[in-house]
Amino acid sequence: MGPPAVGKSSLCDPLWPPHAIDWKSDQISMPEGWKPYLKLVIEYLKKVESHPTYEACKGMTARSIRKMAAVSQSQNDHVYTQTGLAQRGLGFGWRLDDPEEIREYFEAMPVSLGCVSLQAPPDVLKSRNKARESFEETKHENRSFMIDPMIRPQEIAVEVLGKRCPLLQIDMTQPIEESRKLLHDFGLSLAGTKQAIQQEPAGFNYQEALVSAFLEF
Repeated sequence: MGPPAVGKSSLCDPLWPPHAIDWKSDQISMPEGWKPYLKLVIEYLKKVESHPTYEACKGMTARSIRKMAAVSQSQNDHVYTQTGLAQRGLGFGWRLDDPEEIREYFEAMPVSLGCVSLQAPPDVLKSRNKARESFEETKHENRSFMIDPMIRPQEIAVEVLGKRCPLLQIDMTQPIEESRKLLHDFGLSLAGTKQAIQQEPAGFNYQEALVSAFLEF
């Protein structure tokens, strides 16, 4: 997890491609234990419903939940590292009038084997976002406006998730190769801790749980 232009894709993609997990399969279902979390997600969506970026928030949240549900059902022993539920917490956090309200999200969020927080000074992040305007393919991705309001939510995420699972913080101002080695070694250190996934009863699936909940608006 981390703010825009901190280097999430640059760090992860060479090691764990973003589409390495088939999260679009119709066979994906939500673990039974996720019900309280999914209910809470709906509450957060209601909190940010008036935000001008609401539709983007809703779409990214749905995709991340579906992706991480696919990860939870994976039967292999490989560690998969990419943005997931923690990043969506930051997405809610910067949109809230009071960022302290995001604490409950990280307390309820299903945790993975571990979490990685990527950080860099705000001025560095804003400069990187501004630089995106120089390239045709990224000129629409200057998200400097997210940087400052995301600071506190990320601090809360590190505090809460650090008590719930192994957490690594990486300074993304160092050479990318050094950061990638830290991430790679962290993943290897967790590889032996993966527990067998218990398959949940059929019937509680993504479409029923999330889509029907959206219809409550």
